Amino acid sequence: RSTNDDIPDIILNTTQTGGYAITNKATLYILKTDGLVLKDLNFVAGANSGTDKGADSRYSNCVIYNYFSNHTTITNISVDGCSWGIWFQNCQDGIIENNNVRNQMITGIFNFQSPRTIIRNNTVTNAKNHGIDVRHGVGPNVKVLNNTVIGSKEGIYLLHSAKHVVTGNTIKDCSLSSITCCGASHILIENNL
Repeated sequence: RSTNDDIPDIILNTTQTGGYAITNKATLYILKTDGLVLKDLNFVAGANSGTDKGADSRYSNCVIYNYFSNHTTITNISVDGCSWGIWFQNCQDGIIENNNVRNQMITGIFNFQSPRTIIRNNTVTNAKNHGIDVRHGVGPNVKVLNNTVIGSKEGIYLLHSAKHVVTGNTIKDCSLSSITCCGASHILIENNL
C-alpha cells in the first residue's frame, strides 16, 4: 500500500513492484497509451492546487499528466487552477491544441523529454512561472505555434533542448521575459509578438 492515500498504488509504487513511480498528484493520468484523443472537457482544479513553490507539499499537482503515451492529442480542453495544467513526459508525436489553460501556480503547458510535440493555438493565462515550458534533450523538434500567453513570469521557456520552432505566438504581460532559451540550440524563433 502506498504511503500517500491521495495517489493510487499503481501510480506511486516503484516499477519493481508493478507501479509507475510517479509522485505527482493529478486529476487525470494518461499512462502508456497510444493514439488517445482527449477533447471537449472542462477541468476546474481549485482544491489542492498548492499555494507557493516550496511552501506547499501539493506543489506537484497537475490536471492532466501524460506519461510515456505516444500520439496523444489534447484538444479543446479548459483547465483552471492547479500547480501544472497539462504535463507531457516521455511522450512522442503528441498534439496539444486549442486549449484554454489558466491560473496555474507553476506552468500552464509542460513538455518534458517529449519529441515532436506540436503545441498550437492554445491560450495560457496567469501561469505564474512559465506559460509554455519545453525542456530536456531527448525531446527535440517541438513546434510551439500560434499560442497566446498572458501574465506569466516567462512566456515560453526552452531548456536544454534543440531544434524547436517557436513562431506566430502572442506573448503579453510577462514579468521576466517573453521567450527564454537556456542551454537550447538550433532554435527557430520568428514572427512572435
